Amino acid sequence: MQEKVYKNNALIRTSESPLCPVCQEGYLTISERGKIFGMIADKWFSCGNCRAEFDKKLGKAQLVSAEVDPYGVFKKFSNQTLTMDEWKKVISGRINAENYDHEEEISRLKTTISDYLQQQIVANKFQVLI
Repeated sequence: MQEKVYKNNALIRTSESPLCPVCQEGYLTISERGKIFGMIADKWFSCGNCRAEFDKKLGKAQLVSAEVDPYGVFKKFSNQTLTMDEWKKVISGRINAENYDHEEEISRLKTTISDYLQQQIVANKFQVLI
């Protein structure tokens, strides 16, 4: 469980290719799909993992399609244009929520173990050697 929290935090901090906001496992690569007005490159981001496609627009990206949507990102953000920082916040929001759930579960386990040990000591079934 703690490993998952560490892995999630590493994903948020990644500075390589942008992490895909849809599947949050693959990375976005940029490609050119022709020219706009015959002069300006029409650039797109695509994910090799979930096949999500983003139309790149002057520091922003519009989510156009995705083959899979494990976290409901396509359902929520379909055809929306966000800055890359806003797309990173979509990812970090989900990851932070997952980390919170894992940390809550770890905390509950620690409490359960602590309570059990205290009960065993009180019942003289367990001795602490110092």
